[in-house]
Amino acid sequence: RRVIPQATVPASHANYLCAKLARPAARLAAFLEDRKILLRDCTGWPGVEGDTTVRVAVRTRAENERLIEAWREFA
Repeated sequence: RRVIPQATVPASHANYLCAKLARPAARLAAFLEDRKILLRDCTGWPGVEGDTTVRVAVRTRAENERLIEAWREFA
C-alpha cells in the first residue's frame, strides 16, 4: 500500500527519505511551500537524474502526518 500516491520511496537508513515522483519536483515543492512545509527538490544534484526526485526529513509523527495529508492533496 502506498502512503503517498504517485511516489516511489525506497527504504532508508537515514533520517530522511528520497522519493521519485510522477511529476516535476518543483511543482510539489511549490505546493507544499504554500502550506509552510519544506522539502528538498533534488533536481540537478550529482547522481540524481531528471527533475522528479525530492528529499524529505523524518520528523515528528504530527509533522509527518501533516506532510502526508498535504502531499495527498497535491496528488
